[in-house]
This record gives sequence, structure tokens and C-alpha cells, in this order.
Amino acid sequence: MLMLLFYAGNERYALEISRVVEVLPVVALTKLHQTPEYFAGLFNYRGKIVPVIDMCQILQGSSCRPYLSTRIIIVHYLIGDRPSSFLGIMAERVTEIINYSDNKFVNSEINLNKSGSRGKIIVDEQGIIQCIGVESLVSESQSNFLISNFAY
Repeated sequence: MLMLLFYAGNERYALEISRVVEVLPVVALTKLHQTPEYFAGLFNYRGKIVPVIDMCQILQGSSCRPYLSTRIIIVHYLIGDRPSSFLGIMAERVTEIINYSDNKFVNSEINLNKSGSRGKIIVDEQGIIQCIGVESLVSESQSNFLISNFAY
């Protein structure tokens, strides 16, 4: 399975590449007042307004650092029974695609984020990679914020 590798702080995470639409350099985002800290802003992606979340803020509690390899990952995102939408995910050190067979994945019994989802992990020579499903990137309350505030 092909996975896009990224970092939040010093921890490694991976997204299934089939959900990724495009990987972009960080662009100027329109910040909105009175939004949660994890909400990085909005930008125009091919004529659509796309919300961008800061994965470092969600996973580590601090904003993504401005590395040359910090990117916005555009993914297909499903919320409930709504049609697929675009979501921007800002992450650090987005530089590599990895390929692991399904037998390399280990089910985790540990909650990976505040939404309570459990994910798979990969253990390689450098340590652990936490595999995150796109829909589990944000908690239910964060999804409700995105739904109620942005017409995808």
C-alpha cells in the first residue's frame, strides 16, 4: 500500500495515497477571526474554497514550523452523508511516499487522536509510523465546525 509520509514535530504519520489529490507548497491562507487554533485558514484551490487544518496543532499542540518541506496536502474528505469535499492538511516534512505490504501493518489498541479512532502502525528501522485515516484526522466536534462554517 502506498502511503504519504509526513511529520508532526518529531513523530511520523502516514496517509493512504489514494485519498491524496495533490501536495502543494504552503500558500497564503486567509485567517478567520475566532476560529480554533487547529484551523490554519482558507484558500482558493482551483475555484473552490478549501479549509486547511494544521496537523501539528491537532497532534502536537503547536503550529507547523515553516520548513521548506512544510506542505498542504489536499485530500478527499467525507463528512457523514455529504458528498466528498476537499480538505487541506498542513504538515511538516512532507517529502516521501512509502510502500508497505499489508502484512507490515499492525493494529494499534491505542487511541491515536481525540476522536477516539484507532489506527494501524508500521514499525521500520527508524521507529513507528502512525497510519491515519482521512476521516479520523479531526474529532467529531472539529468536523461539525467544518460542516457548519464552510460550504465545500
